[in-house]
Amino acid sequence: MLQIISQNDSKIVLDNNTPQSNIDMINEHIKLCSCEHMTVDITRLNIMDACMVSTLCSTEHYMKYPNGKIDWIINSEKVKEFTSNMTLGNSEFFIN
Repeated sequence: MLQIISQNDSKIVLDNNTPQSNIDMINEHIKLCSCEHMTVDITRLNIMDACMVSTLCSTEHYMKYPNGKIDWIINSEKVKEFTSNMTLGNSEFFIN
């Protein structure tokens, strides 16, 4: 379920849906909303799904907002570790 917490800050909380469903929801939000800076809570996802969602959606966000930023709220340092080689310059990871 896509839950937008604040209209101003563009914070999204994802449920443990299929990875493709979560990717589609975030990409649709990026496409339709003004969200140069956004926060996405992926703490409910397992490590592999969190890595996939953050990598693909960060890329989509970068294509629309090259100077934008996504703050990813994660539940494991492993997500940050596994995605570090991707050099996602528009992403920052925070442990919840």
